[in-house]
Amino acid sequence: MNTIYKADSCCVPSVQAIHISLGAYGRLSHQQAIQLALDVTPREPLLGYLSTKRLQICPQNLGQFTPELALQLKAELAHIEFRCHANVHIERQHKIVDI
Repeated sequence: MNTIYKADSCCVPSVQAIHISLGAYGRLSHQQAIQLALDVTPREPLLGYLSTKRLQICPQNLGQFTPELALQLKAELAHIEFRCHANVHIERQHKIVDI
């Protein structure tokens, strides 16, 4: 567990897990990033060790995030909670959308 101090008080610590974003392993495939995060516990200099109980799938990782991959991860790593970044690549072709 990491100790985080609430913004409104320097004296009252809030203990909570800090989870890793797989964007920290940019330019690796989703599977490679997950494996690396699980093999070597990620550590941040100020926050200490980061939790891998919840992993964020990110657009920095290479490849398409398909329904098949989601089902594979769910079956193989049922003890981990996955969440997708808003811009994770789900389509084969990249689209630029101007809103």
